[in-house]
Amino acid sequence: MHEFELLAQQLPWLYISLLTILGLLVGSFLNVVIYRLPIMLERSWQQEYRDYFGESSADTTPTTRFNLMIPRSACPHCGHPISALENIPLVSWLWLRGRCRACQAPISARYPLVELLTGLATACVAWHFNPGWPLLGALGPTWTLIA
Repeated sequence: MHEFELLAQQLPWLYISLLTILGLLVGSFLNVVIYRLPIMLERSWQQEYRDYFGESSADTTPTTRFNLMIPRSACPHCGHPISALENIPLVSWLWLRGRCRACQAPISARYPLVELLTGLATACVAWHFNPGWPLLGALGPTWTLIA
């Protein structure tokens, strides 16, 4: 952590830039959380309901795993799996002009906006706090509130 403190003191623009990039990456993950967490919670609640009332779940429970890691991100319109180059925060959305590479369906502007908001919020927190526990203590709630 000592090297990062020196970087923040000697090259503050680089320190804030690195944390802004980290914020963009975290924002990309937060998009996954924002989309999938409500679905995961609803499936869990439905399963608890069926277990409690003894209902059969053969026809209603999806058989595929669904969590924050599985399945891979895909276009909601055509199911085209999102490659690593199509998943670069902000850049990919601009490069693809807000459309799916396979079917040309529009991609919601919410995705780059969440990434941008997270990057800017991270930059503000980095500008205010020096590297260390206070910075980490401020970034955690900041990212949580965005999600």
